[in-house]
Amino acid sequence: MRARNQSGWVEETAARSWKAHWYEYVKDPQTGKERRRHRSRIVGQKAQMRKFEAEAELAKIVSPLNATQTSRRDDRVPLSWFVEHRWQPTVEGGWGATTKKTNHHFVKAILAEFGQKALRELDCVDLQNWLNKLAGDYSRSMVFHCHTYLKAICAEAVDQDFLAKDPARKLKRPKTRKPDETVLEWSQYQAVIDAAVTLRDKLAIKVGHQSWLWHRRAAGRIICIQMAQSRGDARRPPCAAGHRDSLQMQAAPVGENGRQRGLRASGWETRRGA
Repeated sequence: MRARNQSGWVEETAARSWKAHWYEYVKDPQTGKERRRHRSRIVGQKAQMRKFEAEAELAKIVSPLNATQTSRRDDRVPLSWFVEHRWQPTVEGGWGATTKKTNHHFVKAILAEFGQKALRELDCVDLQNWLNKLAGDYSRSMVFHCHTYLKAICAEAVDQDFLAKDPARKLKRPKTRKPDETVLEWSQYQAVIDAAVTLRDKLAIKVGHQSWLWHRRAAGRIICIQMAQSRGDARRPPCAAGHRDSLQMQAAPVGENGRQRGLRASGWETRRGA
């Protein structure tokens, strides 16, 4: 592709300011054909800047365009089009079925807010304000994923020459509300199971509870082993053997009859009328 040698031109506006004009060559993302597009910008006020100074400002704009022999892609395409046709194909090949479904939920939230905006209209302040608002209404996971994907999408737009600058480069993850760590009493846990309409819902609650216990036990064993290794003790740490019992004691409150009521004793039995 031939090099560009345009100089552009400067004119005085009715508001007594200097307006610079130049052409930018962009590539249509759908047809791949190159076309010329007129651009303009106010570079200064006539009362504070002479014409040759305005022309010097114009030269700073067109010099990078003349130095490159490639045309930039059209930055007026909407964000939704770019995500669907240019970004998703580069990343979703590494997503599993479950991950793809989850990530599409986060991407859908971004497009619901900015999908109809042209890439060139994306502004770092608007993006940050939206993330801040999101942090007040949604979970930490939702905010962190949207922040990650906003940065990834905008960075890809720069890499593919749709944008000259990355509007999401300085985005910060806002602080989110503290997750709800309410611990249910055993009677409350049973009430949740009783309130479940279908057997499927009841089983889902019980499986989720057991999964939580398993992760707690596994995490406890890892911590104990790491503590023992840090002390140079190669033997099996004592807490690794007794950790399961201690967690079962925490997870299984004492009933009215003074005996321990664990999940195995009452939670997994088929209750009458369940």
